[in-house]
Amino acid sequence: MIENRTSFRWVVLLLTVLINLFAAGMSVNCMPSLYGEIAQEIPMTHTQWGTLWGISFLPMVIFTLLGGMYADRVGTKWIVGCATIAMGIFGIGRAFAQEFNHLLFLMFFLGIGFSLLLPNLPKSLAHWFPSNELGLANGLLTVGICIGSGSALLISGVYLSPLMGGWRNVMWPYGISCITLGILWIAFYREHYTFQHDQVNETFSFRSSLSIVIRVKDLWLLMLSRFCIVGVLIAVIGFLPELLTSKGMKQTLADLSSSLIYYVNIIGVIAVPILSDKLGLRKIFIWPCALFAALLVITLGFYQGITSLVICAILGLTAGFIPLMNTIPIEMDGIKLKYAGTALGLLLTVGTLGSFLAPMIGGILIDKTGTEITTFIFWGILMACGAFFILPMKETGTRKSYNKK
Repeated sequence: MIENRTSFRWVVLLLTVLINLFAAGMSVNCMPSLYGEIAQEIPMTHTQWGTLWGISFLPMVIFTLLGGMYADRVGTKWIVGCATIAMGIFGIGRAFAQEFNHLLFLMFFLGIGFSLLLPNLPKSLAHWFPSNELGLANGLLTVGICIGSGSALLISGVYLSPLMGGWRNVMWPYGISCITLGILWIAFYREHYTFQHDQVNETFSFRSSLSIVIRVKDLWLLMLSRFCIVGVLIAVIGFLPELLTSKGMKQTLADLSSSLIYYVNIIGVIAVPILSDKLGLRKIFIWPCALFAALLVITLGFYQGITSLVICAILGLTAGFIPLMNTIPIEMDGIKLKYAGTALGLLLTVGTLGSFLAPMIGGILIDKTGTEITTFIFWGILMACGAFFILPMKETGTRKSYNKK
């Protein structure tokens, strides 16, 4: 057992970042850059691709809430560990898919593991980091998914697939990494309560926890905002490589477009939470950036080449506020760490439903209209709606007196 608690919390942070990198990042996001190769063996329309890409987010409607509530009762150790191992198993299973429905089934179950990780990794960090460091800790957690997702988009189709003999073999290293990290998490992680003074409650009631959380009005506004904002980002990332390639852009550059959103986002998810922690404010870093991101999304429908890469880089930097959306529920009055798992689960249940619907609707619009411009306009409007849902919310940062001004 590691006795130095100060040092051990950085071990916890490292494990959470690596799980986000390989499980939530690489294992899920390797698919868009492999789309063309997969479609040669398993033909699919844009609507089917949008459904396949979004299906991994659909389980969040059920399992993020259940996983978060269960973690409030028993802790996060076994939930995170088993979910990571399961993602590795179902990720490898994609190598054996022979038709569209098989791949859809496996992506759905991959999404179950993904949905259990999302509310519980931030909760795991909340056990070890105080409020004035939690924004940065969640920012670093997001760095993991940014690096993993960006790397998967960049190397899976152009480099790993030719090197390993096809898209099916690419699934193996990602899956094995997830299984290994899940075992390490179970072996090393333990709960800690020094900062928040909230411990696992043996008399915890799912019903009472949910009834308390759903009465927090600002959480519903945050859920609607996440529904719009994250849904659009997922849709753009999933479709952009294929759409740019269809316009004649080289695949290496097309894959780089979505990768840039993630890579440059690394700067944003570190810088924005640090500024937010320093100033003690959350809202002011979300809604203006979301409005600007809406404009960037719309312009992506009209440009390709180097211009599209520049837009993607700016979009990634602008989206640096995303970790704050996971931090806010933990700071809300009436929730705190005691009901954080339930709140984050509910946030992701409703909020991430957009990650399924936005790509699917986008695919339908492309198939119906024969052009992607209408789809990008739709996504831009949806992103702007997410910004407006933030405005009525109360400030949750350390400068809560800002609410009275």
